[in-house]
Amino acid sequence: MDCISKKRCYDTPEQAEDALLGSHIRYNHSKNSGPINYYKCEHCGCYHLTSQGETNSALTSKNNKSKIKLAQEASYWEDKFRR
Repeated sequence: MDCISKKRCYDTPEQAEDALLGSHIRYNHSKNSGPINYYKCEHCGCYHLTSQGETNSALTSKNNKSKIKLAQEASYWEDKFRR
């Protein structure tokens, strides 16, 4: 589904949370940058990522923080070996 906001749409909160974590893995956002949460859009009814508001608990949990760090490191080495 397309949204007038031009943001990527996610059908469920679970998909949005996965995308949020994936964004931090892929793009290695520094502190205070990148998406920090998701919300349900009043225009299209889908979920979008946002850099506004409170940080989602999925990003602050110790377990997920270590998973993100490990996945970032794995991604770094995968990219290095592809070259």
